[in-house]
Amino acid sequence: MIRGVASGKKEQHNPKELLEVQPNSKEWWEARYAETEWLYGKQPSQFVVDNVEQIKPGKVLDLAMGEGRNAVYLASKGYEVDGVDFSDTALKRAEKLAAESGVSIKAQNKDIDMFLLPLMTYEAVVITDYKPSLRFFKDINRGLKQGGLILLDAFTVEQLRRGQGPKPEMFECFQPNEVLHHLKNVHVIFYQERPLENGQIRVQCLARKTTLVG
Repeated sequence: MIRGVASGKKEQHNPKELLEVQPNSKEWWEARYAETEWLYGKQPSQFVVDNVEQIKPGKVLDLAMGEGRNAVYLASKGYEVDGVDFSDTALKRAEKLAAESGVSIKAQNKDIDMFLLPLMTYEAVVITDYKPSLRFFKDINRGLKQGGLILLDAFTVEQLRRGQGPKPEMFECFQPNEVLHHLKNVHVIFYQERPLENGQIRVQCLARKTTLVG
């Protein structure tokens, strides 16, 4: 989760606060959220918008939901949305955005590194601007129903080298083909790693759990 995604501008962090805590820890993210009201803005990921019709009606998990821009959008389309994050600030903002938008989401405060997906529950798992652990990728099929969708939209390491707009942290970025290497027992129906029209260099993937595996 990085600052300035919605605006395309890289804003400055408070170096003193961020250096005093472990990067990517709960305290580190709380310091990031304390800098401004909306790190990402309120508009959903364009990749989510473009592919929402690929998701079957039912329950969706928004992993590392942040301030809820994608969760609220999905709820507005009729999905039952679970949003998981470990930032108290982000979850409160997500609930506020949902209330302002007249929709309901289920915001859950959980450490994603320890989060175990409930068995065969979701029609889709949405991952945007976040790089899950290898353990989560190994378990992701557990939480998907048969035919369930993985929708991923995140930065590659090339964004740090030559991408326009925000500069994410290294721990948020995927190496070339890393997503493909991690996904197992799925049918990849769309995949790309390239610069987008806004100059950001991203990996975007749609993959559906096959009907032949658990």
